[in-house]
Amino acid sequence: MTAMPHWLYPIGTILIRNKEMWCKHLANLFKVKPQEVPLHLQTLRQAGRPLRFISKGNLRYLLWRYLRTRHANPPGCPEPFADAPVTRHRGTMQFQVNASEECLIILCAELDLFGYMYTAVDPPRTRKSVVGLTKMVKIGGDERNGTDCWKAGGGGGGSAAGNKEGTDCWKVSFTIDVARLGRLTDHDPSGQGRDELLLKDKDQDQNQDQEFKEWKRRLQKVLEAIHKVLIEPCYLAVVGLAQVPVPIFDPFLNNACAGEPAKIKTALKEALQNGWLPPQKTGSEKNSKQVWVILSPDIVSEMVREVTDSEHPQEQVKEDLQNELGKIRKDFGIIFAGNSTWYEQIANLLHQKLREHEQATTSQSAGNE
Repeated sequence: MTAMPHWLYPIGTILIRNKEMWCKHLANLFKVKPQEVPLHLQTLRQAGRPLRFISKGNLRYLLWRYLRTRHANPPGCPEPFADAPVTRHRGTMQFQVNASEECLIILCAELDLFGYMYTAVDPPRTRKSVVGLTKMVKIGGDERNGTDCWKAGGGGGGSAAGNKEGTDCWKVSFTIDVARLGRLTDHDPSGQGRDELLLKDKDQDQNQDQEFKEWKRRLQKVLEAIHKVLIEPCYLAVVGLAQVPVPIFDPFLNNACAGEPAKIKTALKEALQNGWLPPQKTGSEKNSKQVWVILSPDIVSEMVREVTDSEHPQEQVKEDLQNELGKIRKDFGIIFAGNSTWYEQIANLLHQKLREHEQATTSQSAGNE
């Protein structure tokens, strides 16, 4: 089976300006106390200054915990969102992957979506993660406070009340390599080998086209997890479909953390002027790009209050912000999504693209026989 041509990859960059609010959001999401939220703040030095971040592994755990707890199947049914078994090899915890890769991809969404490395055999067995995450890095805020909502190197959020760190800004980006989702690729250096989509409908008649329901389900649910865990409490998020699985918005949004309308407009304009964002070729807005901008209404109100002063009344600031965002939407044809189901729209679009490709490939194979 040939690889799908001209894939469009879901990508996004997310800014969170109030980590205490995010910590409380996660506590409500997972039904635990804020101090029990599994968050671990780490620090390294960059150019002689401390750089605070949440690791990719920590973020991956939060996404998987949401999937595992919110999308379990009824008793007696196959459970692709169950935890993958783990083992210890030479003092290192790793996934237990004794079964064939075909079985692992079909039966275990965790290993399909997030990959694995198993070193108990020679050569080691590996699968690259379909879900790509950057570290969640602190890119702005008051450095005078030595404490955080999360304890450095430890779990959970101690109370940040009184710290006045609500203006902190944290950035994280993601990509979904949908060309590898549910697919077994076993190529040698010459490019020969298997390339097969495994998530097919078992109950489908041989004469009927495949629906690829589980493929769509996994894509939609992992995007939903990103939305629920990271985007719902965010200050600003830009998600879209790009021609490469690279977080192309990431370097442009740093200045947007200031919360000023002009800086938001400039940051979005620079991020969207990108050749890897293909324009839509159908529909009424032929020049629009498949990009969704999410601004939480509550966060917008907070942002307006923060930049309001005697020279900039609140109503004027709010009007300026709405005007600037309106200009961006008109210039680029983007969608201001709010708390919408952007992830369902992306899943539906890519699912349709997959079905069309697989049907064309099947017809071509039948014609060559």
